[in-house]
Amino acid sequence: MKTINKATLVLAGLLAFCASASAQKSHDFKTHEIRVGISPVPFWATLGGFEDRERKGVLEEIYGDKEGKSRVFPLLSISYNHYLKNWFSLNTRLSYSGRYNYIYTGADSHVDHLEINPVINIMEVAQFTYMRKEKVRLYSGVGLGISTLYGSLIPAIQFTFFGVSFGKKVFGFVETGGGTEYFSVHGGIGYRF
Repeated sequence: MKTINKATLVLAGLLAFCASASAQKSHDFKTHEIRVGISPVPFWATLGGFEDRERKGVLEEIYGDKEGKSRVFPLLSISYNHYLKNWFSLNTRLSYSGRYNYIYTGADSHVDHLEINPVINIMEVAQFTYMRKEKVRLYSGVGLGISTLYGSLIPAIQFTFFGVSFGKKVFGFVETGGGTEYFSVHGGIGYRF
């Protein structure tokens, strides 16, 4: 008799727990994201990645073309993120940055032409979400891909040390990371569906 009462109490407790768990509000988990982001200084710009230190002759130093001050485009990115699990997603990202500067003629210092050197990165990023709430997600990730530099293809790697996204359907994100794309802060807005 005592065994039946204990079993009945355990069963009643389990049913009450299940009923309360199912009554809790669960938020709709969106599995797709589109993101647009910006990073103020691309990684290659911190290393002088475009500097061509070719030695010039004396006459070329005097009469040859001169470079003006270089300007750097910020890193702009667009990405598509697909959650395979609620803690793991794959992200395909395309990013663009570059440098431009005016080239002046050596003889009369007039603008000869504008030199533009683009850097394009295509990456596949594995993202690991270690905290997922209704409006906040914390994540880290690693990406591999290819990058262009002076028309050459080079291997690319990017680490996201710490990232946070905040919002529901339309959200903002900020991440710190290092690699071929950026070695600083990257942020932007996104849309979940």
